[in-house]
Amino acid sequence: MHGLKKFAASAALVALSAVGLAACGGASPTPTTALPTATTAPPPTATTAAPATATTAAVTEAPTTGTGSGGTGSAEALGILRESAAAMKDIKSYHIVLESSQAGVSTAAEGDIEVPDKTRLVVDTPQGETEVLIIGEKAYTRLPGTDSYIETDSGMMGGQPDTNPAGFAQVAQDAEVIGDEQVDGVNTTHVKFTFDLQAAAAASSETTGQPTPEGLGDLAEADAWIERDTGFMRKFSYTAEIQGNETSTTMTLSKFNEPVDPPIEPPSNITDLFGTPIVP
Repeated sequence: MHGLKKFAASAALVALSAVGLAACGGASPTPTTALPTATTAPPPTATTAAPATATTAAVTEAPTTGTGSGGTGSAEALGILRESAAAMKDIKSYHIVLESSQAGVSTAAEGDIEVPDKTRLVVDTPQGETEVLIIGEKAYTRLPGTDSYIETDSGMMGGQPDTNPAGFAQVAQDAEVIGDEQVDGVNTTHVKFTFDLQAAAAASSETTGQPTPEGLGDLAEADAWIERDTGFMRKFSYTAEIQGNETSTTMTLSKFNEPVDPPIEPPSNITDLFGTPIVP
């Protein structure tokens, strides 16, 4: 039972890390890779959740010219990132695809986020697909091979996290405009920059109410693809050495402000960690 509890908590943290990643540019990827180490979950069987078909967004160079082309100065690049943060501030919903690798272990997740405090992700794990719902202070985890959800605390501690996906602009530095590229057919400006991992972790902790992890490492190298017409962030990725492990994460966004279907609502079939049904 302790292993089941640990697995459920780790699954919930996957969704929380997605929110933290959106808020400040991937402050703490450790929860994302915690899932594969939980070996006491039920064996994978056929599930009813939608499959997490996480795919990397197609990025191609576009033959465009203008201020987006060439290696320009840090001031312009930082300005693009900050303008994107402003454009994304009022986004109410978006679709997210996450791909993460740490110490040779890969994790993929896909789902939707509704601002300010709703998340639904389907996470691929060695045990099978795990579905995680986060609604305010509650998290609901459906483990592989089950059709009910385990209710736990989400860790938000009553707060509403900053779910601005381009919020990493607050910790970006050494930024450079690489050029004009396309992401899934959308014209974007590719910006490369670095950010301080510990500063990003502190910013994420402020939004989620979680303690700030220590010893994360130094600078992370990051890339962002900003839609030229709207300022929306279409893709974000970073690589870093975190606690001695080579880590990389890619986040691709789409379906901005589109209705989330089905709506993210508390499930009706809820159990506690001991399998006892809970009446919502």
